[in-house]
Amino acid sequence: MNRDFSKPNLDTMPNNALKEILNYLNIKERSVLRKVNRTLREAVDNNHTSVDVVLDFWNDSITLKLDEIEIEYGIEDEDKYNDGDSIGQVLTMIDVNTITSLRINCDGAHLHDEEQFLDLPQWESVRDFRLIGGVELPDHILNALRNVSFFNIDQDNDNMEITFESIFMFILSVLNRSDNFEKGQITSGNLDIPAPFINAHLILGNVSVTFEQNRITMEKCE
Repeated sequence: MNRDFSKPNLDTMPNNALKEILNYLNIKERSVLRKVNRTLREAVDNNHTSVDVVLDFWNDSITLKLDEIEIEYGIEDEDKYNDGDSIGQVLTMIDVNTITSLRINCDGAHLHDEEQFLDLPQWESVRDFRLIGGVELPDHILNALRNVSFFNIDQDNDNMEITFESIFMFILSVLNRSDNFEKGQITSGNLDIPAPFINAHLILGNVSVTFEQNRITMEKCE
């Protein structure tokens, strides 16, 4: 018996089926899929995905990595690689709902004008934040970490002014009040941890804190 099976038609595929398929695709695969036809283009555009966004700022270039797509920008102005305004301009081009991870590498220099990206709605979506290098006003960064789940701030080779007392205030006033925080680490040659606290372990509110010579590790208590 011959049966006349109609050809599959993407236009009649249920939206929930399309959405389920899109959940398994990265940004590069989605960009290819949206070129197939209008139905898939609309499906891709109407269903946001989480994108791992990594920004690396170097002396002569800025690297933006979205999932597995890496884009490198050559720059002429040496100051741009540690300029918060430049970071903010890049973030504003990304959908608010897609940013999950942000890494800034300005080792050997101080990040400045960080409020230019900390005040953006895109920052509120960041859950994993990593900063390598110094920052002129560290309290600006610390006070903005309430929405972040994981953070790593590494200032080991920079002379960033950060006090032991300010770390205590940060843990009590920011991390203890955060609904998202899970784990964080701060490394700095200028932490100046008092001798009695080196290799000590404390519970501050709902945060477990471990002190080392130049490092503080914080983790949400179970």
